[in-house]
Amino acid sequence: APGGRTESTEPALRATLRVTLDAPVPGLDEPTPGRGRLAHPDGRTTAFQGGRVTGRIPRTATLRPTVVPLEWHRMGDPPTRRPVRELGNGPTDLALLASALDRAAREVSAAEVPSLL
Repeated sequence: APGGRTESTEPALRATLRVTLDAPVPGLDEPTPGRGRLAHPDGRTTAFQGGRVTGRIPRTATLRPTVVPLEWHRMGDPPTRRPVRELGNGPTDLALLASALDRAAREVSAAEVPSLL
């Protein structure tokens, strides 16, 4: 596959944990987005509930969406960044989450983990 996005890529083969997101069960009264399982190398699984990450925080939202052409072989690539002048006037909730995770990792002197990419 273009871009190496298959289960047989080196990062996929080296991964020791696997994440599986659960599909919502039809007929339930309560939605369950973000639920999944973490599969450990020894066969154990751990259920989890992921947090919701959306776009811009409403008070900082911009009225101008970003639309860019995307070639089929680039599907799954990280989005291209807009020039800084177009970013609006505030952070996204994802940026705030990433910043909080970075601070937490520094506070506990967490060891750096190599990228899978």
